[in-house]
Amino acid sequence: MNGNEALGRLRNTKGADWVRAMQRHYNETGTYRTEDLERLLGDPMRGVSHHLSFASPRNASFEGLQEHS
Repeated sequence: MNGNEALGRLRNTKGADWVRAMQRHYNETGTYRTEDLERLLGDPMRGVSHHLSFASPRNASFEGLQEHS
């Protein structure tokens, strides 16, 4: 499979049921439901901090991912 075929397949996927329901709701109302936004973006009352490790420039990784309220 080449890049164009892969891109075509991605464009033709229907997506998860909840994503289609979210899109349908938005098309009908012009708004997103709170539960859909939280599922996409996470809880707005909680933060996430991370520290990047550049021990090897080719293998930069996230270390110490922490969620806090």
